[in-house]
Amino acid sequence: MQDLEFADKDLSRDAFLCGRLHLWQPKKGYRAATDPVLLAAACPATPGQSVLDLGCGAGAGALCLGARVPGLHLAGLELQPAYAALARRNAAENGTPMQVETGD
Repeated sequence: MQDLEFADKDLSRDAFLCGRLHLWQPKKGYRAATDPVLLAAACPATPGQSVLDLGCGAGAGALCLGARVPGLHLAGLELQPAYAALARRNAAENGTPMQVETGD
């Protein structure tokens, strides 16, 4: 059975967007870097629109987009419960409303 959450000792807290956004992510396994930042920069979303991040992981892409475009309705879908929980935590700690569902 897959763990439902990462232990804090297995996480690092990393700065994105010159420190405007801080994300918890696993020290081992998938780690967000420049790809979600570039994806968020390329998204033509405008305030008031809804954005769904499929396979959101720890929430890096959606949260980078939310930092760039205020007033979005952000949602994420993540298959792995531990990453979905991390995305919820990251959204809450950054003060960004984001609905994250676990599923596929």
